Amino acid sequence: MGCCDLVKADRGDAEIDAIARFVRPLLASHWRRQVERAIEEARQRLLELEDQLPTGDVDALARAGDRRDRALEDLITAILAALGTILQQPPSGTVTFAVRQAAGRLLARGAAAAGVPPTGTFSGTDLRSAAAEDALLLLRLRAETALSDARPLIRAALTRADLRRSAGGFLEQAAAATGTPGGIIGLEGWIAALEGALGAATAAWLDPAVDLWAYRWANVSSFLSARADGFIAFVALNNPPIGPDARTTPFCNWVHGKLIPMDVKVGQKVLFG
Repeated sequence: MGCCDLVKADRGDAEIDAIARFVRPLLASHWRRQVERAIEEARQRLLELEDQLPTGDVDALARAGDRRDRALEDLITAILAALGTILQQPPSGTVTFAVRQAAGRLLARGAAAAGVPPTGTFSGTDLRSAAAEDALLLLRLRAETALSDARPLIRAALTRADLRRSAGGFLEQAAAATGTPGGIIGLEGWIAALEGALGAATAAWLDPAVDLWAYRWANVSSFLSARADGFIAFVALNNPPIGPDARTTPFCNWVHGKLIPMDVKVGQKVLFG
């Protein structure tokens, strides 16, 4: 029995692309707000530290003696924990609801592509809730990466007095800071670098992640809905009816033309991609 095909983000599907375009600014706006809050938190914590001694270190480190390295790690951990609390806060209920609605549209699109009714659940799991949670997971995973990337910058700010001072007339240079501690000029440059580390420029990482999320869940719905409707297998084909091309990965080349079982215990239909 012929049907449809599962699609990849580089293939393009107008409806899936439209849903992704709807979700991207919702998550991006939330993330940028959290980054702004996290940066202000980091700045305030630096300003609250006593910083009068003529050393690169903040005073608490300068006075720590042989416990200096341990004290430094403790300070870094405390600041990163505060930033993590901010970055890992979930979006508002309005945003979460909108993402959930978008997830429902993806599942409906996937089922429609398979020519079958959407299954809605799998092994007792509400697929719309699972898809929405998966979208929000993108932000939590980015928070972990952001904190790891911010660690050397927090360390630098605690141990370099110049990063705790305004750069004054060097603001243009500070705004062009590379993001590496050695290339930062003044407090303004440090903040610019921290923005980069925390992923304030969402287009570089969030846009492609949301695209992959949208296609993944449309395909999950195609697969599970077809199986629930009685299909037992599908044939994996690349770019039907053309076949593999220069962009086809080694795995997709290997799987091309193979019959992939879905569930031999149901029905007698076979889904061809």
